[in-house]
Amino acid sequence: MKKYDLKTLYNKDKVLRVLNCHRSEAVYQQSMEILDQLINENLYKINPIGLTVKLTSDSVPSVTGLQVVGKEKSDEILACIVTLGKEIDEAINGCFSTGMTYEGMLLSGLCDQILFNSTKELHKKLEEKLDKEGRFLSTRHDPGSVSVPMDNQTLILDCMNKAFGQDEVGITLTEGLMFTPSKTMSYFYNVTGDEKEVVMEHDCSVCQVEGCPYRQVVIEVVYGDRIKRFKADNTDNVLQVLRDNQVYVDAPCGGGKTCGKCKIHVKDNPFTYTDKEIHLLTEEERKQGVVLSCHHTLEEVESKLVLIMDDIDGEKGSGILSDFKEINITENKYADEKENKYGIAIDIGTTTLVVALVELKS
Repeated sequence: MKKYDLKTLYNKDKVLRVLNCHRSEAVYQQSMEILDQLINENLYKINPIGLTVKLTSDSVPSVTGLQVVGKEKSDEILACIVTLGKEIDEAINGCFSTGMTYEGMLLSGLCDQILFNSTKELHKKLEEKLDKEGRFLSTRHDPGSVSVPMDNQTLILDCMNKAFGQDEVGITLTEGLMFTPSKTMSYFYNVTGDEKEVVMEHDCSVCQVEGCPYRQVVIEVVYGDRIKRFKADNTDNVLQVLRDNQVYVDAPCGGGKTCGKCKIHVKDNPFTYTDKEIHLLTEEERKQGVVLSCHHTLEEVESKLVLIMDDIDGEKGSGILSDFKEINITENKYADEKENKYGIAIDIGTTTLVVALVELKS
């Protein structure tokens, strides 16, 4: 068993986006100011901790109730609980009870994101520890998902109380199997010795929650017999995700949806072409599954995106072609005192033409 102190990680813009408040809307700035104030007043009340207990069928007879039938079945299970504590629960409830409904929604949304990020952080810590032992985590299994009954929350909490003591855990369950404090999650992993593949903290493909803002997508970038795999949030822009993971995509306009060059080849293309894409791509390219990466987010992808790329590690890169001729502006033909002499500098870019008039004398 082990207790982990976890970081308080959040993205304010994403908190607002989850509540359908976007930068383009008039209320965005006001909402951001309210959120900033809530963070200043309440951040110290958030105390993310992770509790883990290693279970075996010998030590806990009922542990077989946590087993997932299939290739991931094992003799060892790692049960986990992540919670933000009671104090922030009281702050959220206080907002709603005093009629500050919007503030309560913002504070609750902030805590949802911190809780989700805390489970990801705990996953990485456990993964690093097991890697050294030559063992690996299965996909995370959550009570209430397709193959795991909700009453497994009771079993996991009982195991934690036996290992740490009820006072140390400080978590209870209602008759409806909901946790108090409410910003608490329980789940478990099967620990295996199988060769490691991409493992998601939560298998979003089997999750029954529709429209979840924290759903993740597995991305496979294929180059010949090499495959590069990584994960990203479903709200992320495809071009930005590829850049963040060092996958080179030519995008001279910087993701401004104007140059038409950030082309990627998508297997079993799930994307719906925008009007701009239809104008910028040929019919043949669209038939082949070529899309413009800056035009799309991963919200259009169910669980996995496969890209066929010419280069997956940015080795190809980009370059700048230039040519110039040196001139001496002190020469007579340029230095006539009777007349002002001017030069013209022209930059022909991908989407913009810039011209500057330069007074040569000065």
